[in-house]
Amino acid sequence: MDKVVERRFLEAARRLSSYFPEGDFADDEQPDFLIPTGAGQLGVEVTELCHQPEIDRTKRLGYVAPRAKEIYSKRVDAWPIFVNMVFSRDAEEMSVGDLAKGLSEFVYRHRDTPGTFSWDRCRDLPAGFSMIVVAEPLPHRPGGEWLYQKGFRGLLAEKHLLDACLADKSSKVTTYRKKATEVWLMIINDQWRGAGEVYVDPERAASWTFDSPFDRLLLFCRPLARPESVLELRKAY
Repeated sequence: MDKVVERRFLEAARRLSSYFPEGDFADDEQPDFLIPTGAGQLGVEVTELCHQPEIDRTKRLGYVAPRAKEIYSKRVDAWPIFVNMVFSRDAEEMSVGDLAKGLSEFVYRHRDTPGTFSWDRCRDLPAGFSMIVVAEPLPHRPGGEWLYQKGFRGLLAEKHLLDACLADKSSKVTTYRKKATEVWLMIINDQWRGAGEVYVDPERAASWTFDSPFDRLLLFCRPLARPESVLELRKAY
């Protein structure tokens, strides 16, 4: 998560809650932000709660389209074309190279017969795909464009996922305290992020307690169908 996005969440959290003091947050590192207070400086570290294996899975598939386009462009009589695709579950077990090769060969065969080709209506659809669209280039992309649709799995976040997130940051609190007299951790649960998304049930999270050296633990929730909220997680004393 880059600094601009972190600040956006931090300012949104301040609008939603009375936890934060007034004043400007200064960009920093270790922790991410500092704000002067009457007692010294408040440091706020911002981190995101997500499922890294899911992010890695979809990131890998993102290499297929550009590699397939490169292979296709080197073929004789290849011309600019628009391609969109949807991966099937089989894609997770296949290499990027095999997926790209199968896609490029399919597009080359169908470059002069545009259409939408789905698994239930097309006999030569390559393995790893459930649908492929081959069409004329869009007016604003005359050189052609190759896109893909990412599927992802949203996961219910159990307490152990939050514990792991805390453990990763808790080891750095001593460093943070060199700059700040009080140190908070704000965990972002952004349920709009797509791949790697997890869902924290606020009611369940409110019943959990956590061992942490941070002075305050905050959970910023950005749900799909409800307003954003800030929850203070309970510490075990």
